Amino acid sequence: TLILQGGTTRFGNEAKDSVSSPEGTLHGMKNLYLTDGGVLPSSMTAPGTLTIVANALRVAEGILRRAGASPVP
Repeated sequence: TLILQGGTTRFGNEAKDSVSSPEGTLHGMKNLYLTDGGVLPSSMTAPGTLTIVANALRVAEGILRRAGASPVP
């Protein structure tokens, strides 16, 4: 049996129904980012490695942009 955790640190706009913001920051915390499978809305039926990596890259680009750096092409 394969168990893939998802939805444990769900992202959304409001802290009342999510743990992290769409930008990946933990609600109420500055500079703490969540980029694992927990931010996905539910468990996946297949390995979500590529989705998790794509989200981590998206969050990293946002961090670079807010720091004034250019994202890597």
